Amino acid sequence: MKLIVFTLIVSVTLTVITGKSLKPLTYPEGRIVGGKNVTIEEVPYQVALKVGGSPWCGGTIISDIFILTAAHCSKGVSERSLSVHAGSTFPHTYENGNVHRVKRIYVHEKYSSSTLDFDVAILELETPLQFSNTIKSLSLPGKDEFLEENETVLISGWGTLEEGGQLATVLQAVEIPVVNQNVCQQLYSNFLDVTPRMLCAGYIEGGKDHCNGDSGGPVVSNGKVHGIVSWANGCARPNFPGVNTRVTAVREWIRSKIGF
Repeated sequence: MKLIVFTLIVSVTLTVITGKSLKPLTYPEGRIVGGKNVTIEEVPYQVALKVGGSPWCGGTIISDIFILTAAHCSKGVSERSLSVHAGSTFPHTYENGNVHRVKRIYVHEKYSSSTLDFDVAILELETPLQFSNTIKSLSLPGKDEFLEENETVLISGWGTLEEGGQLATVLQAVEIPVVNQNVCQQLYSNFLDVTPRMLCAGYIEGGKDHCNGDSGGPVVSNGKVHGIVSWANGCARPNFPGVNTRVTAVREWIRSKIGF
């Protein structure tokens, strides 16, 4: 399983007990596979999360003080070590953009590192973001706005360009289709359960996907954040589309933390 929770070069292996057998789950960093270079002006809601100044995960701006990301990017990480880099196409190689400290981390109380269910967290910043053409927020979808099969979503981040590769230095993005939930459940039936809190997207034949380091980043459709990059079996492998947290399924939890 691909969890994008790694540091720049560290990979962790976790054994998870499923109903059938023991499954080795690898947690890499993620980068977009099969995408293209983009600028932050094209995805101004995208931010880079860093731990101790090193690349860690991605996130989505949902207000001037709140960042939406994955629980596996946040659980066990201290506010003091975590920072948010906004407004930059090259946050890991240049000093442009703005770096903000994190005041508080909210991790979903039902998040499980073994099942990856409820993989959602919110970061509250110490100081508000100043919106501009490189820093903008995204709206949450309505409670009934569920994406349909084959609808297109845009994913972005600085994860690896291929499985086992190096992190991207330039922001990447790729458009991929939503995968039928039942089909995705069948494809992962011997791996992990695909729950109602999960949204699958990608091509059955592989080739385009999120990868190591993209975890926590945005999955966007029609100007709203519908997903949070979460996990997969490898990167862009055939028959294993990317799995994301479904924002509509955790929307009320998000609203309860941010207050609107």
